[in-house]
Amino acid sequence: NFPLDLASVEAPSMNG
Repeated sequence: NFPLDLASVEAPSMNG
């Protein structure tokens, strides 16, 4: 949940 909580909420290992 570093970049965007909305993007990391589904893939926490995707962006950050």
